[in-house]
Amino acid sequence: MGRGNRRGPGRLTASVLLAGLLVTPTACAGGPAADRAAQLAPGGPPAAPEDLLPDEVEGGDPTAPPEAGDPGEGEPEPAPEPTEPPPPPAEGSAEVVETVTLPGIGAPVGPAVLPDGDLLIGSRTTGTIHRVSPTTGDITEVGTVPGLVTEGEGGLLGLTFEAGFVYAYYSTLSDNRVSRFLLREERAEGSRIGVPDHVITRLPHGPVRNGGALGFGPDGLLYTGTGEAGSGADPEDPEELAGRVLRTTAEGRNPAVENAAPGSPVFSVGHRNVTGLTWDALGRVWILEDDGAIHRPPTDGEGGVEDGRPTDPVIELPVAGAGMAWSEGSLWAVDRTDGSLYRVPLDGTEPFAPDQRFPLPGDKGARGLVAAPGEGLWALTETVTGGRLLLLEID
Repeated sequence: MGRGNRRGPGRLTASVLLAGLLVTPTACAGGPAADRAAQLAPGGPPAAPEDLLPDEVEGGDPTAPPEAGDPGEGEPEPAPEPTEPPPPPAEGSAEVVETVTLPGIGAPVGPAVLPDGDLLIGSRTTGTIHRVSPTTGDITEVGTVPGLVTEGEGGLLGLTFEAGFVYAYYSTLSDNRVSRFLLREERAEGSRIGVPDHVITRLPHGPVRNGGALGFGPDGLLYTGTGEAGSGADPEDPEELAGRVLRTTAEGRNPAVENAAPGSPVFSVGHRNVTGLTWDALGRVWILEDDGAIHRPPTDGEGGVEDGRPTDPVIELPVAGAGMAWSEGSLWAVDRTDGSLYRVPLDGTEPFAPDQRFPLPGDKGARGLVAAPGEGLWALTETVTGGRLLLLEID
């Protein structure tokens, strides 16, 4: 793919291709994976009870308590309990319907979806974040994460967006950390993120396995996946932050709900290197590691830690995991080495058919995966000239 044409200083136009490319699966061995507004009572205030006899008031005595079993006026209807969706077909499909080239964005990270459908994509090696419009192909530089170091497997490792803030997981000289930056659209290109507000600091940093998964769950809390960073962390120590999934508020404080230990940000323990987080239709969290293990945490179900891993049901994929999303009743994961997309159909929390492999275009592997608005996926791959964003229609 060639470089896009420049449209004024600092702006690139990416090449947008409607590929219509059907990605043919190849079989491989499968593994085990309203409104809340209160209703207002109708009408104005009743006449004073001393002015009317109870049997003269329409509907009876207004001062009498509601009868047993009567929910009373003004109380909201209880929200319906979520139900398990039916399992998807045993075999699915994935088709590339749009390709956006990202010239000059090497070692791409993300993507993070913005409310208007645009995406944020960063570079692991430079820390620069770009805004990409799939509709027009425009690429705008948003800003650069300060204080970044890229030794070993460090650098800009994760991105997400929530409530006007860009959240970044990145390496510094002293640690890995999560900071948030207010997105300022009115500012000039290249300076549209504010000063960093450090959300989580002092995460272990090493030459390998630095983690980087970020995401907000349906509970509104921030989930952060770390790596063990070559530290040999104790898998059962709730105070250790290496090889963990942390659950905090958007500001980095411990949540009101209980984690693995009271007063701790640690949600799940005993991980090697968390590279993907996603949530299914019932809000259950799923965790992807760089060795292809997909599992659910003990604090989100039954089980504990054994041999440094959660003992809940585990799906083993033959991938170097680089990102994961849930859509259409299945888990989808991408491979960092060959760029393939994998599908794992689920019946509840159990895979019920062999996983499928879909080769994706690209020559340096996949770098990220996220659910697209509606039905579909955005996959991020790397080429020798930069990144490539693929819109996938799935079934």
